[in-house]
Amino acid sequence: MKRLLFTIFLSFGLVNLFAQQWAPIGTKWYYTDIDWGFPGGHYPHEIESTGDTVINGQACRIIQGYCECGFFGNKTFMYSDTNRIYLYNDSLNSFHVFYDFTKVQGETWTIVPPTPADSFKVLVDTIYTKVICGNSYTLQHIRNNDLGMILWEFYGDVVKGIGNITGCLFPVSAVCDPPSGSLRCFENSDTLIKFDTIPCDTIYYTWMSVKENLVESFFISPNPFTTSAQITLNQTYQTVALEVYDIQGKLLLQNRYAACKQIELKRGNLNEGLYFLKLTIDGNREETRKIIINE
Repeated sequence: MKRLLFTIFLSFGLVNLFAQQWAPIGTKWYYTDIDWGFPGGHYPHEIESTGDTVINGQACRIIQGYCECGFFGNKTFMYSDTNRIYLYNDSLNSFHVFYDFTKVQGETWTIVPPTPADSFKVLVDTIYTKVICGNSYTLQHIRNNDLGMILWEFYGDVVKGIGNITGCLFPVSAVCDPPSGSLRCFENSDTLIKFDTIPCDTIYYTWMSVKENLVESFFISPNPFTTSAQITLNQTYQTVALEVYDIQGKLLLQNRYAACKQIELKRGNLNEGLYFLKLTIDGNREETRKIIINE
């Protein structure tokens, strides 16, 4: 069972074990990507450590996924020493410092993007302690220090062992509209750290009421599915309204249930593809999930 992290393993003085602990296989980051168009979705964007490999004799992690307008493509390669994380640059066939936890307030390091001529410095504005979910963490607050640089943005609060929690794990294009949102959740095989009240994998919309005490009220299995899936709620609710939308926001299916804890979602006439399942629970809690139907 996953547990919230109660120890301050992220503090800046830590460890010779960090090199082995960075992004163990299965580690996931859930960031928010925002679409201001209809239906105005706030989408979870998942980045995951999926394996190990060796490049130029250096053992490194394979990181899959990216944020909207992110630094590199869907696959990157990273490794760490005690206090730094290094990122592979394919155009140069070499690794370069990506996060540097040896830096203190007023110091900088250089980020090397896909086009090396666009390299820029990152400044540590301050180092401070922040309470997140009742636990205390030591953070760097960083920002792009090249005022004339308009190609990449890299700023926010950075936690050792996790990365950027304010913006994407990677720098994003400065002309991206809208930019990537903040980190919702960080998890590995035995740890789940929530940085937001929004459940890790929930899609919600600007027209929804998202409450501060929102928790994950249901899960779907299997997903993707072919003919039907089971929706299991975390408790029995008085009323549950179910709606299914296509990616254009068109309502395709709706039903209402009373005093239920499990609902069977049948495919019916829905074609293969991506849909959004919305549940309205007891008339005031709204949660949305992405569902995929396969042939």
